[in-house]
Formats: sequence, structure tokens, C-alpha cells
Amino acid sequence: AEFCGFRTFEDVFGSVEKGHCNQGVVPVENSLEGSVAGVWDLFNKFDLKICGEYYLRIRLSLMARNRDINGIKKLYSHPMPLAQCRSWLKSHLPDVAFESVESTSLAAKMAADDPSGAALGSRHLAETLGLSILKEDIEDEPHNVTRFLAVGNSEPRPTGKDKTTLLFFLDHSPGALAGVLSALSQREINVCRIESRPMPMRSWEYLFFVDLEGHREDPAMVYAMSEMETLCVFTKWLGSYPSGDVS
Repeated sequence: AEFCGFRTFEDVFGSVEKGHCNQGVVPVENSLEGSVAGVWDLFNKFDLKICGEYYLRIRLSLMARNRDINGIKKLYSHPMPLAQCRSWLKSHLPDVAFESVESTSLAAKMAADDPSGAALGSRHLAETLGLSILKEDIEDEPHNVTRFLAVGNSEPRPTGKDKTTLLFFLDHSPGALAGVLSALSQREINVCRIESRPMPMRSWEYLFFVDLEGHREDPAMVYAMSEMETLCVFTKWLGSYPSGDVS
């Protein structure tokens, strides 16, 4: 496959929607810091499907052109790695200014252009851009895993170990969410994850994103999704795909 990098997550979605790329891969959740801000909103904005799920152990390195850690004046990174290395940075770079950018790859490129700059990212980034690795594995917690989703236009067939992700919007009324969860429970469908996001243009109303065990072609899922359509103002199927290996 030919790899294409983009500046923002929205650019990834846009490139796939326009057919410039067959699939895009975006991070959606970290085991320590929770959801990656804004990515779930893009599933509402774009009409793409989730095609796969991947879990990656995150190892973060401090990299720079300058081999002397004392010469670092500015640190570039995405907000998520900055949060994941909070304690280490406080202890070792207490006086260095941080600049948050859209991705770790962009951070590494900016560090490569700044003689007194550094970045947080993977060893691969340092090797690709010719940066020196000043310190490896500086994340505060060793069990640091990020969940990635592949987005595209394909619809994977059932494997027997699948997930289905839905977006739905409810009336602002008592018991509305409980009714949806009850419909899933009655069909013995396990809810792996649920998250609410602000509804665009409608203050204090929310969209719900839910991950369910099973494929949309499973009989129980067919009935549950049909019932959800009667309970919700609207629903959007975001994809059924093989579950990733979390080990």
C-alpha cells in the first residue's frame, strides 16, 4: 500500500471521501486519557464506514536535532502525548514551553526545522526525519494503548467476532436513553462503550455514539437496530467490523 500523511484528522476523512485514498486510519481513544477530541464528530460530518479496529501499544520518545536535552527551548506535540508524559516532562523539562499541534508527525517535522525544538512521538518518526532520540519510553504509564479505526467505504463480512458502531439522537425526554439500552439488553447485545458529543447547532443537546458486540447482519442486531429506529429521532450505522486484538 502507498502511505499518505495528512495534517489533520478531518483531512484524512476528506481524502477518503473524495477517493484520493482507499482507507484512512485515525486514533479515537486512549486507555489512559480517553477519547481523542473531535474525531468522533467527523463520523457525523462524513459519510464513511468503519472497516477495522486496531489497538497499538504506545511508546513515546523525546526527539530533537540537538543531542543535548538542556538545549531544548520548545516542545512540539499533539495534546494526547503531552498528557501521557505529564509527570516525566514536569520532572525533566519543567521550564520548556509546550506547543500543541495537530499530530505527532507534524510535531516531529517542526522539531526537525527548529534547532532548539523537540517533539514527542514514535521511534519511527525520529528515524524517518533524521532526529536524535534523547530518551525513550517516557510515557508515565507502561500500559498505554491507543485504539485506532480504519475508515472507508467497504463493508466487512461477519467474522463471528465483530463490533457494530452506531450514532443516534434522542428526544430530550425522561427515559429516552434507558429505552434504547433496554432494547439492546433484551436482545442480549453487549454495549462495549457509549459516549455523548454536543449536537452541532443545538446547544445542550447531544449525539450518542455506541459500540456494540456483534455484526449488523446478526439476527439480534437486526431486530435491535430496527427497534432503535422507532425510539430515536435518527440513527446512523457507522460500520460493522472485526474486533481488534487488545492483548
